Amino acid sequence: MLACGHGTAHHCTGTDSVLPSHGAVSSIWRVGGLGRLSIVRTNTPRWGLLLALLLTLVAPVQSAFARPTAAQHSRSAHTAPASPGALAAGTAAVVDADGDCLRLRGGPGRALPELRCLPHGSPVTAIPGRVVVDGTAWQQVRVGEQIGWVAEMYLREVPAGTALPTAPAISPAAVPAPASAPSAAAVPPIGPGCTAITSTPARAGAAQGPTVAPGITGAVPDSGTGLVVWGGGSMEQVAAASAERGCSLRSVWAPAADGGFIGYIYDAPEVVNADWLERYGPSISAGTPLLLVCGGAITRQAITAPKAAPTATLPPPAPTGSPPLAIRALPPPPVSASAVAIVDAASGAVIYERNGHRTAPPASLTKIATAILTVESRRLDAWVPVTVDSREMGDSSVMGLRPGDCFRERDLLYGLMLPSGNDAALALGRFQAGSDDAFVGRMNALVLRLGLGETHFENAHGLNASGHYSSAYDLAMLARYAMTLPDFAGAVSARQWTALGSRTIALTNTNTMLGGYLGADGVKTGFTEEAGRTMVASATRDGRRVFIALLNAPDRDADARKLFDWTFANFLFR
Repeated sequence: MLACGHGTAHHCTGTDSVLPSHGAVSSIWRVGGLGRLSIVRTNTPRWGLLLALLLTLVAPVQSAFARPTAAQHSRSAHTAPASPGALAAGTAAVVDADGDCLRLRGGPGRALPELRCLPHGSPVTAIPGRVVVDGTAWQQVRVGEQIGWVAEMYLREVPAGTALPTAPAISPAAVPAPASAPSAAAVPPIGPGCTAITSTPARAGAAQGPTVAPGITGAVPDSGTGLVVWGGGSMEQVAAASAERGCSLRSVWAPAADGGFIGYIYDAPEVVNADWLERYGPSISAGTPLLLVCGGAITRQAITAPKAAPTATLPPPAPTGSPPLAIRALPPPPVSASAVAIVDAASGAVIYERNGHRTAPPASLTKIATAILTVESRRLDAWVPVTVDSREMGDSSVMGLRPGDCFRERDLLYGLMLPSGNDAALALGRFQAGSDDAFVGRMNALVLRLGLGETHFENAHGLNASGHYSSAYDLAMLARYAMTLPDFAGAVSARQWTALGSRTIALTNTNTMLGGYLGADGVKTGFTEEAGRTMVASATRDGRRVFIALLNAPDRDADARKLFDWTFANFLFR
């Protein structure tokens, strides 16, 4: 296939141009082995000049490009089946390396960074995570406060009750790191791209490289090409940062391992970007030089307008059943809540409301919107580098995140909804939108899309803020939509979850209705001094789900139980 330069489309056939060449074919795609597409570059004067300039930028960090990424190894890795020698999670073991030390690595595979070297006899604890890479079984383990991967064959299970030696202190100098590798402490145990904004103080006397600013450093053109240095993050974040600078990004080019260049073409089939994904994975490390190819300017109005979710989202759920029919004339029971709304999930009909349209602070019910946007991003397996410090969030509810942590979006979703983590809310919002304000813009766009006019957000977590409010009706309808998303429903119905990332964090759901009321299956609780106790609860009986939203409810669990009992006893669901 030919990729034609601007102004020369009538001279060649094939795909639209992704590299401007001003009068020449910019690149030729050819089919290689296994159906993979690769690029044959042409040597036009302008492109040659750009490549020469890029090479000068590449030289200081070229050694870093030679490191394989975790994505490369994932192609040859598979989950290992249980074997007689496999260690169950929680099993104590010691290093059995015939007197040598055993490398603790940042991921499964010998080419991945070495975190430290564990002396013979060092105690470890197996945690969930076992894969086979290139024929070798790798086990994820905890050593003190550190998590990493080791070759399973060098571990020996310790019988229960055996006294274990003390784990040796971390000694980075025990294994001299290659000059091209960052210090061991700076490499998170798992998660490609998490080194982008993860840093720890360098060892005394160690040479320190220049600090790379977050986002894009360099001139970003409205159209054409521009050489920049990337501060670390996903391809979606590159596109978003470029859009903020006025560039509608068409493709990105970066150094290949063989000294050439490979490209990532936006909106192209995955096979076209296979070489890029094998080289860089889903995220690009900080300090990587990039050649941006912009297809045209973005108007300032488009840049500053509230942003919609990054992927197409669904409209409000259409009714799937008729409204329930009252079969008894019993009045609703008295409850402590200041505002109540009961909504039928199938029809969207309001079964009962009292002050249901009065606005009030929702507290952590705000996180329902945060979770919806997280699920709709369709990147729940993406690794999120954390800069939020839960220790600085006072007495508020938190997941327990610290700067330098790395977790998948899915783990942060559970950390958001189970313990009601305000730190997880900030981490998710910043990862998805780049800033707190940008994410709040998406939240407000979401409620407008759903037609919920009694809600306005000022933050992603629900702590008190002027202009942050909702109504019981809006919150019930927001939950109605959220529960149509399977990943959301799975999270809010879970009573416990273990987040496995750079650390292991056990999470417990604050919603005590789960397991405490027949049919309860979601969704969220909240509390601040200003809002009082709040809740949106859901319960399903005979295939019909009902939502109850309560604001300022001192006895919210008892309120919810009485209202569910009244609803299921007095209405016929058709």
